[in-house]
Amino acid sequence: MTITKIMMLTMMLVIFVKVLLLNFRYVITSCVGVKMAQTARITAKKQTLEDAYSPPANFLEIDVTDPQTHGVAKKRYTDYEVRIRVNI
Repeated sequence: MTITKIMMLTMMLVIFVKVLLLNFRYVITSCVGVKMAQTARITAKKQTLEDAYSPPANFLEIDVTDPQTHGVAKKRYTDYEVRIRVNI
């Protein structure tokens, strides 16, 4: 190959990479723009210290205890005791 051909190929490669990067930026920018347009935020009520430290209005407690494994090899399974408390 002559030096002229190598220079031309290098220039073509540089131009190709620049065009590719510009298109990639456009795709990323347009995707981010669409994503941001679709994500609407919910306005939250400002929480006071009284709200933060008062007992909750509703609660659900789940306690998983007492694991007991049964069986051998591939037929092993574990039983658990599950306790649930709610105030509803």
